[in-house]
Amino acid sequence: MPATLVGNGGLGHAIDARYRIDGYKGYKGLQVVQIFFGTPSESDPPGLFEFKVGGITYRGFVDGGNKSRNALQGHDKERVPEKPYYWAEEVLAKPQNYDFDPIAGVGTIKVYDIPMGLHIYDAGYFESAIMALPKTGPDELVITIRWGWCVRGMMYRADPNTASTEYKPVVSEAASDTFRNILKDNYPNYEFV
Repeated sequence: MPATLVGNGGLGHAIDARYRIDGYKGYKGLQVVQIFFGTPSESDPPGLFEFKVGGITYRGFVDGGNKSRNALQGHDKERVPEKPYYWAEEVLAKPQNYDFDPIAGVGTIKVYDIPMGLHIYDAGYFESAIMALPKTGPDELVITIRWGWCVRGMMYRADPNTASTEYKPVVSEAASDTFRNILKDNYPNYEFV
């Protein structure tokens, strides 16, 4: 796997995991694309992507994106204009969050979030993808990290398709269909391989 967890990878009601990425010589950098989906809430703004998993309705968005809950409510703008990226440039400028050497193709990036609204959802899930950004062409998926909670934030569950409540994120080299569908709805022109 071209990504290795460094640091603690802690959960709680937050994720704080730093990954070392290797093997991307000549790429211009790294970014995170994070989606969220949860059971419907009375305070959901119109415009959220709606779908079903196992007969249960969910609403989702690209976290920090143009159709995110906060953007649709007018509280925030998308973090990187016209891109589904989680980190704004000023956040990536801090070495505790990000460092990458394009010549060597090695660096680290932090996957970090403290979701404050889990109590309004019966279930809420995240999928955080680390993307390598080439100089030309589509972004390249490095890994995804799935994590979340049910029972209004009181019981950990990585995603709705697993019965396991083991308290750790699920790491994969592939993105889920849910990730791809939400991303396609929110950013139809964004592509990754």
